[in-house]
Amino acid sequence: MLTKGRPRIEDPRDYRVQVRFNENQRARLEAYCEKMHLKKAQVLMMGFEELERQYLKQEKVDTEDEFRVSSSEDTDTLRGQEFNEDKYSNIFIELSKLDPSETLQLALNAETDEIRGFYETISNYFMQRRQAKVIAGNMY
Repeated sequence: MLTKGRPRIEDPRDYRVQVRFNENQRARLEAYCEKMHLKKAQVLMMGFEELERQYLKQEKVDTEDEFRVSSSEDTDTLRGQEFNEDKYSNIFIELSKLDPSETLQLALNAETDEIRGFYETISNYFMQRRQAKVIAGNMY
């Protein structure tokens, strides 16, 4: 027998949580959701996951050193090597395939402020390109 309604999902969200915001917080949340094409629940869940990740990270050994800029000795070994433009073109192509919610997730999961800023810059760049296409095509 066929069942009516929405199909069951693997991890159903059966619990509701209410949050009270002031007017400023509400407006900022709605503006962010509109800009990033996300639902309020998605943004709040990603924020919770980021806070939880930060907490769990505090429990472990600090790994920030892994992301620091290489020493001058390391950069000296790069001098004289042939510049590979295809490598960077491929990186650009892969980054351009990212969905706005994916770049948001990358920014939220970034280990350092510098990496977070990089992903936010990437997100803003591709968002501006999408907006320019919409404007050029009179699709608004």
